[in-house]
Amino acid sequence: MAVDRSVRGGGGFYSREELLAMNFRNLGENVLIDRLTPIYHPDKISLGSNVRIGSFCILSGDICIGNYVHIASYVFLNGGAGIEMRDFSSVSSGVKFLRNHRILKERD
Repeated sequence: MAVDRSVRGGGGFYSREELLAMNFRNLGENVLIDRLTPIYHPDKISLGSNVRIGSFCILSGDICIGNYVHIASYVFLNGGAGIEMRDFSSVSSGVKFLRNHRILKERD
């Protein structure tokens, strides 16, 4: 009996149709994003081909992800000032990228 890995853990991955309906800035082929990953402002996010994003990640803001990229679970990408991940790269579990366009002033 074959195992359907698309529904593992009850969450599974978004279907191609669901991803297209989110209106990403760019959406490559063979993109797998776990359903337990919230995506904010997908119109600012570009995803290349052969991308895999694990569960409990958070994607928000201006993000450009190249081809053959793996983002492990529990990664936070806040692309306020832009994040670019190039081809054949990966991010380990628990990493947080915080790119904010606001300048924070020191307290007196």
